[in-house]
Amino acid sequence: MKNLQIRSSAKILRRGIKSDTASLTYGGHYMKLYQTNQALNELLSQIQPDPETGELPDNTDELIEQINALQADKADILKWIAQEILNIRAEIPGIKAEEDRLYKYRKNKEDVIERLINILDRECGGENADFGIAKLSHRTTTSTDVTDPDKAIEFLESSGHDDALKYKKPDVDRLKVKQLIKQGINVPGAELKNKISVSLR
Repeated sequence: MKNLQIRSSAKILRRGIKSDTASLTYGGHYMKLYQTNQALNELLSQIQPDPETGELPDNTDELIEQINALQADKADILKWIAQEILNIRAEIPGIKAEEDRLYKYRKNKEDVIERLINILDRECGGENADFGIAKLSHRTTTSTDVTDPDKAIEFLESSGHDDALKYKKPDVDRLKVKQLIKQGINVPGAELKNKISVSLR
């Protein structure tokens, strides 16, 4: 079969796939990539030697030219995707910083609200009040303050009230289990798995 080298200046000749990749959105690039792969598969399927003579189709040169053009267009799409990854990655630190800023801003507003409610409560002498636009009301709530956890735990265990205690389920230290398995120790319920990490730098 003739060499299918990519031509950087080739034009798209199949299925009206030709378009300006710079103007496409993410969804547009994804669809264009799908269409390009589909067209490439169709073209490649047409370049099959005759089972009797071994000859390639008469239009092989035209098919190869179209394949080269599609491969060049696909390279542009993949380059756009790589650039989009880099652009989005560059935005993440700013987004995290904005999240932290908004969290602090929200907490500050919540603290202000609590202080202002306390002022209203103090000025109203701890009584309910109607301001026309909002009502100040009071309700009794009960919470448990454990002043000495050790004494509380000792009493609950010795008096048969274990149901009032919360026990944390042991967790597996994956790094140490990995070391054990590498030492030849069989750990039931655990195994080593090789994974391929894909990154773009």
